Amino acid sequence: MIQGATTNSNKFTALVRNFLRSSFNTRPKLKSIVMVMLGIVVLAGLFWFMNTYIRHFFASIPTAQTEFTPSAPSVQPGDEFSINIQLSGETITAADVYITYMSDKVQYPADLVEPESGFAQLTDYFDSPPFIEEVINTSDTTKTLHLVLVSEKGDSDVAQFSLKFKALAVGNATFTIDRTQSKLSGSIGVNRGAASYIGFPEGEITTSVLIADAGTDPTNTPTLSPSITPQETAIPSATLSPEPTESPISPSPTLTPTPTTEPATTSTLTPSPSSTQTPSPTTVSQNSNVTLDMKVRLQGVVKQPVEAYRTQTMKVLVQSTDKSFRQEQSIPFTVNGDAIWTGTMKLANVPIEKSFAIYVKGPKHLRRKICSLTPTENIPGQYVCEDGQIKLVEGTNVVDMSNIYVLAGDLPVQNGIVDAVDIIYVRNNLGSTNPSVLSHADLNLDGIVDTQDYTLTIVALGFKYDEK
Repeated sequence: MIQGATTNSNKFTALVRNFLRSSFNTRPKLKSIVMVMLGIVVLAGLFWFMNTYIRHFFASIPTAQTEFTPSAPSVQPGDEFSINIQLSGETITAADVYITYMSDKVQYPADLVEPESGFAQLTDYFDSPPFIEEVINTSDTTKTLHLVLVSEKGDSDVAQFSLKFKALAVGNATFTIDRTQSKLSGSIGVNRGAASYIGFPEGEITTSVLIADAGTDPTNTPTLSPSITPQETAIPSATLSPEPTESPISPSPTLTPTPTTEPATTSTLTPSPSSTQTPSPTTVSQNSNVTLDMKVRLQGVVKQPVEAYRTQTMKVLVQSTDKSFRQEQSIPFTVNGDAIWTGTMKLANVPIEKSFAIYVKGPKHLRRKICSLTPTENIPGQYVCEDGQIKLVEGTNVVDMSNIYVLAGDLPVQNGIVDAVDIIYVRNNLGSTNPSVLSHADLNLDGIVDTQDYTLTIVALGFKYDEK
């Protein structure tokens, strides 16, 4: 028994030894196979990521053609000149530009002891003065000019502006647009109020001005002789004709009244029984209970946001055309996969014989007025109405506003207007994911304050006010 057990134990030990030897011999092969498979998975993941995000991101960014030129190639110390910037090819609604210049050679007016604006309009495209105009010290010999320009129009693919400088010292003064910090925003489509970041062209964007000594740069100041001589125009004297003389009115002959003979008898009419009319009862208007099932689309929200943002409270006002009836409520709206928000409003004692207008205002939006149950527009903000023509019925009324946009831009605390406060708040919080900031400035509800939120605010400047 013991010898048999020993034999079996030796056989088991031999089997284990052979298995381990076989495993060690095949391990390098397995390791190689695992490494190859891991490499394939990593490469496939990188390809998917780049194809989904990186390539799509860069492919989706349009580029604005940029011309960056001085008003003159050379000037003398003490001369004033301008640097002209033209952006074309895309509709620019906001420009956040950083320009580095040689402060030992030139001076910008905003850097004076008593700062002045050096922003000069070449067109009326950008608002003046700019929202931000500041000079930042970057070194002993260079400074950076920071400008935030906004266009209320946003209706042209060519935007121009110029900046005034004063030459200080002889030398070559260079000016460079810092592409790493500068940003352009604009509307790249009318569908769903699309807005996007717009890039500068690749490469260095720079220009220069030669500041030459006064003795080597002769001045050429032509004297202009006026070529227009004021022409005297003889003004004919007006001859006034005498006023017509009223001819005397001859007295009318005195009329002797003819005596009127009063009838001796006065007939009394007694109405016949058949002519007696029974008055019809007066119709008294009956006020009714009304329910509004509403559909709304918010500008910039093009897909269903994450769970935390799928309910938004909006103010809804129902007002009769004669303004005798007015009710306003804060209504919760929820969004579906098509980015359409639905909410229900219940109204009591509504005089349904009247006509109504309905107003809707989102939590970060301008108020829209509608005068029909199914308003439509092709471009955000295009729909406008005057008098409310909505007829409500007792019970449920479907109000489909999903074919117009409630325009974004009036941030909390709302004041009924898109102004510099709203724009600068978004601008100063670009890139923020702070929940408190998002509740104020994340207009497209994508979880970050970015250039699309910035551009939506700029676009709203074209409308600016709540609709009345």
